[in-house]
Amino acid sequence: MKHFTVKARGKTYPVREDLQSWAFFWNAEQRCWIREGVDEHDVGFFQMKVNNPTCCGLKIPWTGVILELIPEPDSVVTDEMLAEFDKEMKNGT
Repeated sequence: MKHFTVKARGKTYPVREDLQSWAFFWNAEQRCWIREGVDEHDVGFFQMKVNNPTCCGLKIPWTGVILELIPEPDSVVTDEMLAEFDKEMKNGT
């Protein structure tokens, strides 16, 4: 499953509490709300809140919010990595 960093800009002030409830944090330097490690399912939900605010009886539509999706690199765990981790755990290091 792909993961993304999502940046929310635009008219975010009216929905700031909803953004916080979805684990977004305010980045004053970039002047946007950011959430990291967002899976494809949540990205789709966020886009629905922006693109179709009257759909599905959304209580807090994100009208005027602009989402920027930044793909995160895939993290692959190999058998060798798991064996090394298991070895470290057994040795207490």
